[in-house]
Amino acid sequence: MFDPVKVNSDAPPIEEERIPAFVITKDGEDKEYSIPKVISGPTALLALEVFINRGEAATVLWLARHALGADGMDAVLTCEQLTLKDAQNLINRIGLHFMGPVKELGKAQE
Repeated sequence: MFDPVKVNSDAPPIEEERIPAFVITKDGEDKEYSIPKVISGPTALLALEVFINRGEAATVLWLARHALGADGMDAVLTCEQLTLKDAQNLINRIGLHFMGPVKELGKAQE
């Protein structure tokens, strides 16, 4: 028998735990930017749609933009001292962190 998934939308939102993604030092002060520790269900579904329609590279970039938020992505894009290697490391880490759950969700499609 198939039991439906039941979600109580009247419950308060789940508090999102975040983990550090990168730090930018400006004027002698470090500013830390973070990403969610765990991908949410809605985010995973949206990322799966990007994955199916545009491929893995586009999905990783979409996830980076989503996870870092406007402030974090703006910090990355405007930091002239960010090397190509630093950018690759950041994107690779975000991809490794989130793509597993997205691909697992996609296995239901197979």
